[in-house]
Amino acid sequence: MKSSVWFVGAFCLAAGLTVSPDGKAQTRAAPVLKVESVWPKGTGTMHYADELRLSVGASAPLLLKTDSGGGKLIPVPGPQYAVDDTHVLLLGWSSFGGGMQTLHALLLHVENDTITLQCELTLTMARDASAFIVRRDGPNQIRLGIGEPGSRLFNERDWLLVFGPDSDQRLDIAQIRKLAFAAAAKREPDALYAPSIKNEGFPARVAWFSVSADGFAPMAGGR
Repeated sequence: MKSSVWFVGAFCLAAGLTVSPDGKAQTRAAPVLKVESVWPKGTGTMHYADELRLSVGASAPLLLKTDSGGGKLIPVPGPQYAVDDTHVLLLGWSSFGGGMQTLHALLLHVENDTITLQCELTLTMARDASAFIVRRDGPNQIRLGIGEPGSRLFNERDWLLVFGPDSDQRLDIAQIRKLAFAAAAKREPDALYAPSIKNEGFPARVAWFSVSADGFAPMAGGR
């Protein structure tokens, strides 16, 4: 197996000058993850990491491992965003193949050089439609947006949005369509995460989830 470092950073123990996801300098402590990936061999049309090792400073790493037999794929890691001085949002993606793809949003709690996975949001959808929008929403909160699904979808019975352990936090395509989609225009600081889409465009209508120290929660309307 092959191991590689996806992103290397340092953990700020005291307030300092950092750069936020909206591209503006800000003065506050912010955790930055070191993300090491162990890749599988011969996966065919499947895409995932065998293992992620997440650490800050000299901390022992948090190990996240794939269990393909149990239906749990650890994502290929993508960008990370500081939510506040003890929480980081790490994005990634995985795929079992068949034209479908899962986007992952991992909310990680970092405190006293210890990392825990607080909660995770996953969105499984057609590969050519899978995208997240990341928008800074104040100093200690981020918005995570998804585009409105069309009327005719590839494998729509397999579309699934999960943002918590309860049954009402597990949405099929009919429930996804009932989210508060509203007209949205791209702002300059917005980040569009679409790891498998070429020439991706900003969706016309977006439903937002708040990302804070309390976890993920659907928002009532656009902004």
